[in-house]
Amino acid sequence: MIEYEDRLELAWEAAEELDERDAERMDAHNLAVLHGVAAVEEGVSHRLREEQPELYNELERLNARVDLLIDMVGRLLAEHRAPGPRRKVRMAVARIGFIAADEGEGKPGQRGWLRLLLHPSVPEPLILAGRISGEARDGQDRRWLRFEPFEISGRLRDALGQLVFRHHRRMVAEQRSRRDHTEQG
Repeated sequence: MIEYEDRLELAWEAAEELDERDAERMDAHNLAVLHGVAAVEEGVSHRLREEQPELYNELERLNARVDLLIDMVGRLLAEHRAPGPRRKVRMAVARIGFIAADEGEGKPGQRGWLRLLLHPSVPEPLILAGRISGEARDGQDRRWLRFEPFEISGRLRDALGQLVFRHHRRMVAEQRSRRDHTEQG
């Protein structure tokens, strides 16, 4: 299963009356969030750089300006909400692992909402309904909770899969780069 690790703003809210229909209601919101994150994170095609360098350069300049505007708007919107705690997260499509804020947070079998702020320029969180399916301790005695979302639509699953794949690919590239740098140094 492809996953990636990050430190994200995360909130867990228990809601025992929650069911699969509640997850369906969040579908459009979550798709908009994931599309926003993809728009911010994806740049201009590298193939275009080789085929039409002048157009590529112009699009890169426009992209930089749009990114600046998106970042400014995101920061302005973020000022109007209290930031949540950032936690280590292991994200995959079918499950999300995160470090519990305290011993009382999240028990296996508990239903609720998981809110993740995926990118600082996209101030709306991804909001998933699901349940805590397990817990474990790591080597540093931190309590990890495993969250499994309720059934999500195919479109949302695809968009989430693309996010996970992009970040996983970057994580692997960074690890490879560090390893190569260490071997050369």
